[in-house]
Amino acid sequence: MVTFTGPMRARRLGAVPLAILVGGCGAASPHAPDVSRLPLVSGASASGGSVQPGTGTVLEDSAATGNARVGILVEGGTGAIIKADQVCAKITAIAVRYGASNAVLTGNQIRCNPRSALSIGPSAPGAVISGNSVSSPRIGILIRSPGPLELDNNWISGATVSGITARGLSSRVKGVGNVISGTGFRPVDAAADADVRLLALSDTDTSGWAHRVRVTFWSYLRFHPLATMWLGILVLVLAAAGWSFRRRLPPHPYPARTRWSDPAPDVGRAGLDRDAGIAPEQPVPTVAD
Repeated sequence: MVTFTGPMRARRLGAVPLAILVGGCGAASPHAPDVSRLPLVSGASASGGSVQPGTGTVLEDSAATGNARVGILVEGGTGAIIKADQVCAKITAIAVRYGASNAVLTGNQIRCNPRSALSIGPSAPGAVISGNSVSSPRIGILIRSPGPLELDNNWISGATVSGITARGLSSRVKGVGNVISGTGFRPVDAAADADVRLLALSDTDTSGWAHRVRVTFWSYLRFHPLATMWLGILVLVLAAAGWSFRRRLPPHPYPARTRWSDPAPDVGRAGLDRDAGIAPEQPVPTVAD
């Protein structure tokens, strides 16, 4: 992992096998081969007593490949610039979230069929996403309550769910000149309380989008993970109940001595003494006067 924090600049890192993290505070990683000697952010300490967010971090002309989850992760700080990078990731190529304000993502090339190529938010206001090229994602740009952001001249091809998806009440998007092609439900989608009126995208080219309106049981579960979870819980409960009803109780370890179904007869005191081998009491003779 390569970590950049504070006002630093890195260029042409080559193929980075793990995620590149652009954080909000701390010191630069020694693995960065080309980092300028600008001063680090002041106030940071090992105890974490005084921490200030970084400003103006630049990651340019680099490659992040072979990542298991996230290619480039930006958390915290102000004005991070991710420019002209090549990213290959299966889950998320570039993620900007958790207080990373005024980030700029421009000229990046994203491939390897990620679930979401660019993930913006939560809490990432003022981001500018411009001139990026995304190939064969499930969701091209996923917006999750980041605050206001701008999308301009991005090219998304081969998407299988949606090109741009906005979620959350605070997703306010404006932009111009985006090109979206692929096959799925909608090229631009608003879900999870997002207001479609806040998606001010003009001159968006969706002529290459093929709408897929057939909804089957399996496709519904694929795009509704919460319903899938509750269905799985219901199946487990029903399976456990069926197994418990079909399972017979084990036999009693002492069946000859314990008969729960046959009540004991009322034989009285004499019967109990006879079963125990006790002779009955004899009457005491009396002497006549």
